[in-house]
Amino acid sequence: MKTVLRSATATDEEAVIQVFSQAFNREKGGQKYERDLSVFKANPASHHVLEYNGKIISALHISEHRIQIGCCVITKADVGEISTLPEYQGKGFGTKLMEKIVKRISPVTPGRICPVLSPFRLGVPFPRGFVEFPIAGLTSRGTYTVTLMNF
Repeated sequence: MKTVLRSATATDEEAVIQVFSQAFNREKGGQKYERDLSVFKANPASHHVLEYNGKIISALHISEHRIQIGCCVITKADVGEISTLPEYQGKGFGTKLMEKIVKRISPVTPGRICPVLSPFRLGVPFPRGFVEFPIAGLTSRGTYTVTLMNF
């Protein structure tokens, strides 16, 4: 089984949106479908695809967030929209996608992304939530910062 993980390009738009649509049962024209399309068009390279024998069968999106703490800036990677075409689900491709992406973004070296992964079960969409922890005394570009933590 030949699998390749790579960053998406603008020419992958149709295949990536198709993976998201089929995996999450999103109809063309629906709010989430249009959001997926808009996010992809804005930055195709923030998406990664898993090809199996040359066909895109899995995809995910990585949102980068810069968080300033004192004089340090931390880049957090939020991995989401992890999806696999239904006919390839249950065959280990989602696991392979996550293993490969974690290896790609894990090295914690200056200038690299440090992943923050939420617990999940492959193949099952899970609810996300936020807890706000106001932190007094921190400033970011002259204003106070409120930190949101995913769980």
